[in-house]
Amino acid sequence: CALPIFAKVWASCIAHDFGNLITLMSCHAELLVRSLKQGSQEQRDAIAVRSAARRAKHLLARWVDFYKKTPLRSEPVDLVRFFDEIVALARPALGAGIQITAKVETKALAVLADREHLERCLLNLLLNAKDAMQGVGTICVRARAAHSADGAAGELVSIEVTDSGPGVPLELRERIFEPSFTTKAHGSGLGLAMVKAYVTENRGHVAVSNADDSGGACFVLHLPRARLGEGRMESQAPRSAERTTLLL
Repeated sequence: CALPIFAKVWASCIAHDFGNLITLMSCHAELLVRSLKQGSQEQRDAIAVRSAARRAKHLLARWVDFYKKTPLRSEPVDLVRFFDEIVALARPALGAGIQITAKVETKALAVLADREHLERCLLNLLLNAKDAMQGVGTICVRARAAHSADGAAGELVSIEVTDSGPGVPLELRERIFEPSFTTKAHGSGLGLAMVKAYVTENRGHVAVSNADDSGGACFVLHLPRARLGEGRMESQAPRSAERTTLLL
């Protein structure tokens, strides 16, 4: 298929050139901010340019990450410790108006996952929840043992992220995982696409519904269960035909 080949070339070559240009813009914008009068309109304009360049750099990095076929470095991740770290990491970005709780329902529960990718997934879901609630509300993160597709107990772990926002309309529940689709005014449409791509690559699946009690969105990641103490393993990146395609 020509598109995956193009995507690979774009990620490795064109993105590199764009990255260099964005770096130059960021550096010059920084110098301009420092040289202008503190608090002046000109400095505020320069700060806006600097912020836009930083956002462009971040967005480019996310596009490249989405396209690259880097093998996962899977290892057992202790969810009790992991949740503590995620909450501490996310709390400043969530703000004072968001209350977040995290609970692991089974003692010594772990998933087999690439820790860095799993961290990105959870942070994406937490920040999406914050935006959906407009900065005020509650988020509950919960992990528990789950049944696999063949009915075997304890082979999977479900990680649920539930918020008290308006929920996800039924007609959008499939589309929100599409690359470049977003309901935000300034969104990139990559966050949930990356979540689905990672979970699928990690031999799991993701689902979304609305919570029965709060009516808010409920995202559930189903991931392979691990036993603490198991060694690290690398999983192969999926074939191009299995990867989600990012529309340009």
